[in-house]
Amino acid sequence: MANQTIRTPEKEKAILDALELHPSKSRACRSARIGRNAFYEWCKDDPEFAAKIEAAREKGIDALEDALFKDAIEGHNTTAAIFMLKSWRRERYGDKSEVKHSGDADHPVSIRLVRQ
Repeated sequence: MANQTIRTPEKEKAILDALELHPSKSRACRSARIGRNAFYEWCKDDPEFAAKIEAAREKGIDALEDALFKDAIEGHNTTAAIFMLKSWRRERYGDKSEVKHSGDADHPVSIRLVRQ
């Protein structure tokens, strides 16, 4: 039987702290020296812990977003600036798609676009 990571308050704090710095779950598990399987079991078994994980990841994503914004402005990083505009002003700068249909008007086609 494989070794199972024992859940302690220190390990929980380590993974939450790691996620606030880097929102990658895999990287946070490595940093906190917690097995990924154990991590996912903890999240599945404890909705309160899972909510803390998502809150910590949001902080990590916010930090990443701040760093990207700073680099776009202060670092004169055009790629970062374009990425931010496409994300935050999707209606104006986002990728456009056009769908054309020709065919029998008596049999319309239904199309549903989903953005994720």
